Amino acid sequence: MILFKNVSLRRGVRLLFSDVTLTLHNGEKTGLVGDNGSGKSSLLGLLMNHFSPDSGDLEINPRMRISHVVQETPHSDASALDYVIDGDQEFRKAEKK
Repeated sequence: MILFKNVSLRRGVRLLFSDVTLTLHNGEKTGLVGDNGSGKSSLLGLLMNHFSPDSGDLEINPRMRISHVVQETPHSDASALDYVIDGDQEFRKAEKK
């Protein structure tokens, strides 16, 4: 489980979010969308333990598996979709059957 309790995050002087309380339960799959600069990468940085919230508490089950795709990818002739799917070899094998 991932639990946000009154979490606030600033990047520089910009407040990205404030007093967020949210629970994501084991087994749930969650997508993250938003405008450029809205804080998606910063939120993932929190989840990946790259930095801490400015206020509030963030609890993550240590056995939780968090998947993400880096913003910058190496040059490839593959489409973005194929690049992502190629990261899941089991899916790619099943797709070819």
